[in-house]
Amino acid sequence: MAARRRRIIALFFALLVVGAMVVRLRHRSAESSHERRGSSPLTPAPDDLRTSPGKVKTDSGADGTIAPHAPSERLQSKAIRVVNGAGAPVRAKVLIAMSKDYFKTFALMPLEADDTGRSTVALDPRSWVVLSASAPGHRPVWRSPVTWGEISDPEICLEMAPGLAVAGTSYWKSGSGCTNILLRFSPDWDLGSLDGQIGSKLAIPDDEVRTDAAGGFQCTSLRPGPYRISFPEQPTWPTLTVAADQLRTGSIRLRVPWEPK
Repeated sequence: MAARRRRIIALFFALLVVGAMVVRLRHRSAESSHERRGSSPLTPAPDDLRTSPGKVKTDSGADGTIAPHAPSERLQSKAIRVVNGAGAPVRAKVLIAMSKDYFKTFALMPLEADDTGRSTVALDPRSWVVLSASAPGHRPVWRSPVTWGEISDPEICLEMAPGLAVAGTSYWKSGSGCTNILLRFSPDWDLGSLDGQIGSKLAIPDDEVRTDAAGGFQCTSLRPGPYRISFPEQPTWPTLTVAADQLRTGSIRLRVPWEPK
């Protein structure tokens, strides 16, 4: 009887050992299969990071600040055509001011229109842009700030009118002529308007002329309105102003109230 009891107990423990080994083998088999499939537990993305397929979540501030665009977002290409009042092409210099933060900072891109008056450029559709064009004998063209993507036409037409022609003389405090001086004519913007605030910051001149031996000069590419005259080769010199009614006469006398050193 005692011997039989010992055999039963031994068989019971043997069955326990075998059962434990079977469980361990099954666990290892499951792990191996899991690794071969390359699967791993995934943590769901937070709701504020989920987007629709093919899209990237971005933010655009109310002040015009633009978040970095998605790498897959393509630039938009548009043609710029410059013509006169009769529709004939004008070989003009086109300047594009671009900004991502509504002109708190900006970059300038110069373009040259060809013989057909055209030039082509590709930009981020969310960039703020100001377009300007200038050509000898023509009034400068200015396009108010807008995002590149808001311009729906594939070709932008800039029409230039005849420029305001002015003949002038310049002289120093002593009365002698300002000889061989470079004059820069920039619009004296109205800072109470949006165009004026941005135009003043961009500081794009309308014309530059050099005085002759007697201090004379001629401008053919001005627009109606007041101007500020600076001296690019002498940046420390104060600027002068010319009123709009003076320009309308077609002749101005520019008195520089100091003597050159």
